[in-house]
Amino acid sequence: MECFTHQSVQAVAICKTCGRAVCHHCAIDLHFAVVCCDTCAQEASEVNSMTQKSKKLVGIGANSPTMPGGVVVYTLFTLFFLGWGAVATYRTHQPDYPSFGIGTLFMVVTIFTYFRAKKTGLKC
Repeated sequence: MECFTHQSVQAVAICKTCGRAVCHHCAIDLHFAVVCCDTCAQEASEVNSMTQKSKKLVGIGANSPTMPGGVVVYTLFTLFFLGWGAVATYRTHQPDYPSFGIGTLFMVVTIFTYFRAKKTGLKC
């Protein structure tokens, strides 16, 4: 494959943004992508920034927290419904089965989500 700009020179990479073949002289190494021009470098930087922010938001990647965000949310729902059931049981002296049932369901979903996140190998 030849360089898009220098037709007689062998390409060493493909631009991350536009997909053009680039030679050693045209290639711009951004340490996370190889691009062919400043415009593509800007776009590749923006995409990389969005990707890193998305990884943090979802809770994956090398710099992720130890607990995925979904597990934290499901844990809070579990605590809320089990707590609500405990308070209702204390006040009425009768078990609040719907709250305990929903809390237990969220606990199962929490455990499933946690182990599923660990199984993916995404350093969650």
